[in-house]
Amino acid sequence: MPHKFRFDEMLTALQKAKVDMPKAIAEAGQTYFALNYAKQQSPDGVAWQPRKQESNSTRNTRITKSGSLDKRYKGFKPIGVATGALKESTWHSIISYDFKKVVWGVDISYAGYFNYGTDKMVARPFIADGKEIRGKIKGIIKREFDKIILHK
Repeated sequence: MPHKFRFDEMLTALQKAKVDMPKAIAEAGQTYFALNYAKQQSPDGVAWQPRKQESNSTRNTRITKSGSLDKRYKGFKPIGVATGALKESTWHSIISYDFKKVVWGVDISYAGYFNYGTDKMVARPFIADGKEIRGKIKGIIKREFDKIILHK
């Protein structure tokens, strides 16, 4: 028996995707940026440059694979966590989203200096474009369109 094409159902599903897809992309980006901050790495997975008084090897022994501080190093503060405000703000980084664009950012005055660096401070990017986040976004888009086209 031939498959009956149901245009009205596809149109309804597409309208729903126009709302659901940007929200899913915004949330995925927010989580991705926050986890990278916790792991002290850029969105491309490159570890942040250590402070001048430490090396990558000493810093990396203090951070677990999940991005949390190893409990044996109680006196050590991870990079960029003097008060925790910037790190916490990454969990609230969705500025806006709609079908045309998603905008992330943080409302901390010094965030730009930290993310992009200055002439006196090395950049430690946490909200930026990267190969992995693009892959996650493509996966979300594919899943949404598969739901519509393939009725998954």
